Amino acid sequence: MTRNTGIRGFWGNYISAGLGIGCFLVVVGSGLGALIFHLDRRAQIRGRDLYFALEGKSVDNSNAKEAAVLIRTMVKKEKTLSPQEYASVLNKIDTCGYMKLFLAKSNKIIELAQGKIKNLSGSVKITGWMIFLKWFAILSYLCLVLCTTVNFVLVSLDSWQSARYTESLLEWPWREWWTYPSILLMSPALLPCMIVEAGIRVFRGTLRQGLTGRRPEDGQVSVLSEKEIARAKTGAQKKIQAVKKAVEHTKEAWVQNYLANLEQEPQRLEREADDQRQRLSSLGGQISGTQKALAQAQKKLADWKKNEDKIRAKARVEHLKDFERLQKLAHVEAIEMDGDMLCVYTDTIYIAVGRKKYEIGNFKIEINIRQGCWRSLENLCTTHPRGAYHPYGANGSFCFGSLSGPLHMALQEREFAAGVQFILQALQSADGDNPEKVREWKAV
Repeated sequence: MTRNTGIRGFWGNYISAGLGIGCFLVVVGSGLGALIFHLDRRAQIRGRDLYFALEGKSVDNSNAKEAAVLIRTMVKKEKTLSPQEYASVLNKIDTCGYMKLFLAKSNKIIELAQGKIKNLSGSVKITGWMIFLKWFAILSYLCLVLCTTVNFVLVSLDSWQSARYTESLLEWPWREWWTYPSILLMSPALLPCMIVEAGIRVFRGTLRQGLTGRRPEDGQVSVLSEKEIARAKTGAQKKIQAVKKAVEHTKEAWVQNYLANLEQEPQRLEREADDQRQRLSSLGGQISGTQKALAQAQKKLADWKKNEDKIRAKARVEHLKDFERLQKLAHVEAIEMDGDMLCVYTDTIYIAVGRKKYEIGNFKIEINIRQGCWRSLENLCTTHPRGAYHPYGANGSFCFGSLSGPLHMALQEREFAAGVQFILQALQSADGDNPEKVREWKAV
C-alpha cells in the first residue's frame, strides 16, 4: 500500500488544497449572494409597501406613503398638470426611491390609483431566506466538488503519465470507513479516473502491480546484486583517487580562473567611472537650472513684498472695472457671490432661426473665480414642453463649440466680464448644422 492508507495523508494528497480553495470561493460567493438576495428582498418589501399605501392600508414606510400621495395627485390632475409640474412630481417620486418600480409597473400602479384594481399587493411574493439557504447549500457543494476534483486530477496526472504510479487510485484504502465520505467531495471524477488509470496500466502491462500495491522499486527489478554493488564501489574509489592525483592541476586551474577574472577588473572600473562622470554632468545641469529658477522665484517674491500695496491697489481697481463691465453687459440681470462662486442671472434668452425668435428661458451661470473656470448653466424657467434646458446642452453642461478656447482663456486670465459675454453669445446662437432643435421651444 501507499502513503494514502492514513486519513491525514489521504486528505493531504488529494483533498485539502482543493477543499481550501473551494471554501474560500464559497465564503466569497455566499457573501455576494446574500447581499444580492437581501437587496432584492428589500426591493420586494418596499414595492409591497407602495401597493399597501395605494390600497389605503396601514404601512410604516414614510417614503411609500409620500410616493402614493404623489401618484394619486398625478393621476387625478393628469390633464391639468403642466410639463414642468409633471416633471417635478416624477422627480419627487424618484427622491422617494420608487421611480424604477413606477416605470416598470406604471400601467398597474395607475390603474390601482384610479381604483380599477382593488388589490395589487397580493401579487407580490416575498422570497424567504430558506430558499437562499437551499440554493446556498447546493451551489456550495457543487463548488467544493469542482475544486477538489480539479485538485485530484492535477495531483494524479503526473503519476498516470509515468510507470511509477506514486499516487494510485487502485491502491486507495477501500476497506477504511473514512474513504467513502472523503470521496464524496470528488465523486464526479472518481470513476472516470479509475477507468483511465486501469486502461493505462493495461496498455503498459502494470495492472497487476497496481492491484497488489507493489512498486518497481520494491520488487526484484530494483534489487542490485552483490557484484554490482562491489563494482560500483570500485569505480567510485578509482574516481576519487584520480581526482586526488590531479590536485596540482586543479590548484593551477583555480588560480588561472581567478587571474582571468582579475584582468577584467580595470575595464569594469573604467565603465563604472564613466557612468559616474555622466551622472555628475547630468546632476550639474539640473543644479544649474534649479538655481536659476530659485533666483527668479526669489526676485519675484522680493518685488511682490516691495510693491505689495501698489499691486493690491491696482488689482482692486482692475477687478472693480471688470465687475462694472459685467454689470453693463446686455442680458445680465443680477450678480451675486456665493463663496468662490460668481453667480450671474440673465434676463430672457432668445434664439433667432430664420424670421422667428424662440424663447429659451432665464439662465443662472456659475463661475468658480478661484479656479478660473465655469461650473454650470441652469435654465430657471424653460419653455420646452418636456422640460429640456437648451437646444445644445443639458442642465449644468453645455457645448460651446468654437467659443471653448476663448472662454477658457478669458476665465484663466480672470477676465470674467469677457467670459460671461462668450457664454451669453453661445446661449443665443443656433447651431448651423442642426437649427431644427430650437423650434421645439416657444416661438415669439
